[in-house]
Amino acid sequence: MKISLRQGVRQQIGALIRQEKVETAGVLTVTGGIPSPVVPKTSSPNPLAQEQDDILQDLRRRIRYLLTLKGRPPFCLAGIAMFERLTEVKDCLGN
Repeated sequence: MKISLRQGVRQQIGALIRQEKVETAGVLTVTGGIPSPVVPKTSSPNPLAQEQDDILQDLRRRIRYLLTLKGRPPFCLAGIAMFERLTEVKDCLGN
């Protein structure tokens, strides 16, 4: 069940969940005991668009996580848990 569910989800929305927004807020590196400065994150001119992007990114991460669930038969079946949690995400989206 788990394998067929994963294949179906990846076939339907695989391209969407693979989109990972790379954040370049800065990396602290230590050279000579002094860390490099971190560039402050600039705020988006449209806070609503930024909030929507953040929500979509969280949903993508949640779906990717759910596709990695593992079970231990006979008591913990990953396919059932995956189906329930993916259904919760689908209900959250209103589809």
